[in-house]
Amino acid sequence: MEFNLPFGFSLSRKTNNLQLETKNQKVTTNNTKILNNSLTFMGANGEAYISNGYQFNPHLYSVIRLITREAVKADFILYEVDPKNGKKLKRKLKNDPLTVKAADRLEVGEHDLLKLLYNPNPNQGKAAFLESVLGYKLITGRARIHQLWPDFGINKEIPKELYSIATPLISTTYDQYGAPSEYTIKVGANKTTVPAEEIIALDYFNPASNDNEGQSPIMAARGSIGQSNDAFKANMKLLQNTGTAGILSYQPAPGEVFDTKKQQKLEKKYYDRYGGLDNYGRIMVTNAAVSWQQIGLPATDLALIESQEGSKRDICNIYGVSSQLLNDTANSTYNNVKEARKELINNVVIPELKAFIDELNRVLVPKYEERDNKQYYLGLDTSVYPELKEDEIALTDMLNKSTWLTTDEKRKRAGHEETGTPEAQEILIPANLVPLGTTDENLLERAFAAGKKPNED
Repeated sequence: MEFNLPFGFSLSRKTNNLQLETKNQKVTTNNTKILNNSLTFMGANGEAYISNGYQFNPHLYSVIRLITREAVKADFILYEVDPKNGKKLKRKLKNDPLTVKAADRLEVGEHDLLKLLYNPNPNQGKAAFLESVLGYKLITGRARIHQLWPDFGINKEIPKELYSIATPLISTTYDQYGAPSEYTIKVGANKTTVPAEEIIALDYFNPASNDNEGQSPIMAARGSIGQSNDAFKANMKLLQNTGTAGILSYQPAPGEVFDTKKQQKLEKKYYDRYGGLDNYGRIMVTNAAVSWQQIGLPATDLALIESQEGSKRDICNIYGVSSQLLNDTANSTYNNVKEARKELINNVVIPELKAFIDELNRVLVPKYEERDNKQYYLGLDTSVYPELKEDEIALTDMLNKSTWLTTDEKRKRAGHEETGTPEAQEILIPANLVPLGTTDENLLERAFAAGKKPNED
């Protein structure tokens, strides 16, 4: 059986294993710099976002890791949909799957698609694969998944393996309508062209008219990330230079010519004795005719720490993550952190996962539907997140007190299937509740009027 292999991989006939052949590429990037009185930012490309962002900045790295670690916890659910009203049911499954009747949404326990998602390739499981896909999207604004399938047989063009391609290695060619026509993958000096139908593309919105690729969130935060990187470097330099900066000048005696050799000797002697972290704060005593003029400020006076906290909040904001989750001490009470985690799951993690699943439902699922002659919908199981359990408890408590709703209305609101029984269509009220104006005498009069004896109640 023949396979379309992703570029950079070779199929060994002896071992039947996929082997990755790559060469490291040196990428030149920069942080913020001042050139000719103008400020230039870090490079606006995937290589710069990775090397100067994710790999260098601890705040950005922490945000990305926080999102991906939570995302990989979720599980996938595959539903078999009743073909009579498949499109309608798929819309319901997408928006609120639990409101769809069990008879119309049979959960599939085992399927080739689920096996593929949980074991996408020989080198990765579900968690590592999903972290790679979402990681590239969060950093570079786009993710590319290469589908590996046989060219013939009953499973022709049914993916058997999925590979997350490093986005800096892949470029896109578009047709006259702006749709991808092919992808070029470059690894070292080698290039290969992949048809567009073999690639699953995930992109963020990009308003630039001359760029069809997804815009990285880092694009909008290059200033803050560059500032953060420069603050880290400045703080490190201050520590390495014992925390101060200034000019130690040699004062020649009257009539003595300034001797550059003495100046160099004095400079070397100073760094040998007082330079470096081991000599931080050491007092210098000398009888030499020298003077000291401080021209720098310590880290506290430069407000480097405060600058870092501000940059951290900016980086968190572009991803919709509360900085309290990254040890921001301001307002970090238990309740605030608790709410911040809930917002992280609801507003960041689940939307990213749904965007991923929506693309699989658009591109991947139809292949299995055609082969099996059935309709499927790939969903998301969010019950793994304890942060969402409290909302369910609060909803249950509210529904218990909602005496104006029928049982089926309560079940539907809670995300369960309606029973459809006549009893579940009735409004039930507590037996100990009576109208406000009712008195004991009125109750007796009503009992006599109904032909009952007072003691019969």
